Amino acid sequence: MSEAIVDEYETVLARPELDIRKGERLQLMQLIKNRSHFVAPTYRVHASRDPDDNKFLDCAEAARAD
Repeated sequence: MSEAIVDEYETVLARPELDIRKGERLQLMQLIKNRSHFVAPTYRVHASRDPDDNKFLDCAEAARAD
């Protein structure tokens, strides 16, 4: 997990069309943070068709994921 991904999750979960109460969003984000291994990507990957999705590749690279 990276801070950029946490930010993305918080933004998506706050979308009005999802109709998720603030308390539930906070609980879910706390659970995700507590269960995650955080890395700090230092290398930017530019491989995704959607540039916004590169943050997930950056995180995978930093975590040395398969």
